[in-house]
Amino acid sequence: MNEVAGNPASDSAGRGEGVAGFALVAVLLFLLIVSAVITPFVLAARTDFLLSSRQYLIVRQQMLARGVAQAIARQIAGRDTVAIAELKLDSEPMRVRCGPHDLTIVAQDQAGLADLNTSPRGLLEAGFLALGFSAGDAANLADAAVAYRSPQGGGGGGANRLVPAGLKHFPFDAIEELYEFEGMAGMAPGTLRRVMTVYNRSAVIDPDAYSPALRRVLPDNPTSRHPYVSAAPLPLVYAMVSVEVVDPDLGVRGYWGGYFEFPEAEAGFKLMEPASDSVLLVNAPRALSEPFVATDECAAIVGPGVANWLANR
Repeated sequence: MNEVAGNPASDSAGRGEGVAGFALVAVLLFLLIVSAVITPFVLAARTDFLLSSRQYLIVRQQMLARGVAQAIARQIAGRDTVAIAELKLDSEPMRVRCGPHDLTIVAQDQAGLADLNTSPRGLLEAGFLALGFSAGDAANLADAAVAYRSPQGGGGGGANRLVPAGLKHFPFDAIEELYEFEGMAGMAPGTLRRVMTVYNRSAVIDPDAYSPALRRVLPDNPTSRHPYVSAAPLPLVYAMVSVEVVDPDLGVRGYWGGYFEFPEAEAGFKLMEPASDSVLLVNAPRALSEPFVATDECAAIVGPGVANWLANR
């Protein structure tokens, strides 16, 4: 029987193709493994970069907001009533476009708010009414606030129940201490700052600087029931200014707010303290539906130098 001899060239080609196929599979497998190992690191690095970039933009907007707030304080300190005529110091928000930025500005003369340390009980009760409490709850909270700030020995069982952490028997350091009172936990800081303060430092309140909430519950002139309403305008000594700066193109925003002192004897100002939770300072619903005014109004509010600076940022 004759044997059929194999074709060496064909066998060699088959083995070569097998080796090449195996090599290709090995390379593909290697690339898959490398990709599986490297891809998470690449994605993580990209995510970190994007987060860092956005955080930088947010911090940048916050710095712009602080600069604008201080520029407004400088305008107020100069008592330039023409330059800031459109900006009312009664918590009414103003919206203005400065270059590529949309600004929402809220300013409040502290003489138009109820001072937790110096207001008589009746004014504190009106303040709690303005915050939305019922007449009975407002009266009880006013009693508790007076007991809280009074020297040791003041207060009673009702006040103790309303302040579970205990009465301080010392003046309020900040309005946020009201969060120790029953029923106050859900109140937004921005809402509190439009009614209460520790920077009026007077027993009377200026009706020309009422915030909208207080205007709903207090008269424009003193009465027998409201003798703590001032019959004459009080001097501007303390004001709070908060600013939101939004870049619509980048979709980022920054907030900043602080309390400023304006000494009567000099045309200057001093930052008393930044306001905590500044993100909540400019959340007035009315501001969200108002259009931004023309760009040329920007210079009248923040000054021509700052307006030009914002236009190039």
